[in-house]
Amino acid sequence: QQQQHQQQNKSKRPQRKFMVPVKRIKSPMLMAQWQRSHAYQTLAVFILQLNEDIKGGKTQGFTRTVSPVVRKIKEHLALAKQWITDIPPVKQPMRFGNKSFRTWHARVAEASEAFHKSLLSEELIEQGAATELGLYWTESFGSLQRIDYGTGHELCFVTWMCCLEQIGVLTADDHVSMILDVFNDYLLLMRELQTVYWLEPAGSKGSQSSLSLFLVS
Repeated sequence: QQQQHQQQNKSKRPQRKFMVPVKRIKSPMLMAQWQRSHAYQTLAVFILQLNEDIKGGKTQGFTRTVSPVVRKIKEHLALAKQWITDIPPVKQPMRFGNKSFRTWHARVAEASEAFHKSLLSEELIEQGAATELGLYWTESFGSLQRIDYGTGHELCFVTWMCCLEQIGVLTADDHVSMILDVFNDYLLLMRELQTVYWLEPAGSKGSQSSLSLFLVS
């Protein structure tokens, strides 16, 4: 009877719809439409709440609880950092955009499904959450085609964390750890990627643009 009750409760839950994200904001009009959307408000509130919860915090000596999910994410970011050592930059004539980055990026993409399945419940896996999350994850490390990195990629990572909270994988109790452990490790990884593979600043406007690489941080 208990199993039957659990199955009935499960069947009553609204089915989430997951899909592969596609680029939709292609004009100022669509940007304005996005800024009025529920998704935009959710993301903006998420960022503001993280900022509020981390006030007065430091990367060292700040007391917080690190959940098993956060530990898994940290371990995978550390693994991705190790792959940089495994995939050294090739010698090439151009200074920016070392082609070895594409090999590194492909390895991240290849490992994405298994990584996300390790974070998700069976129900979320069956609903296809790993596929949707996977694109935000891989896009957050820079452009495979252009070999560049910018604030849009950084926002992809923040969006990825927001999505994990929206589906209950991370919670508000993880906010401090999201910043001091997950996001901080991500930024350190990205700085090493930029140093080793010389990722170009995405959409750079030259020396007058100080926000080519990081903005949310």
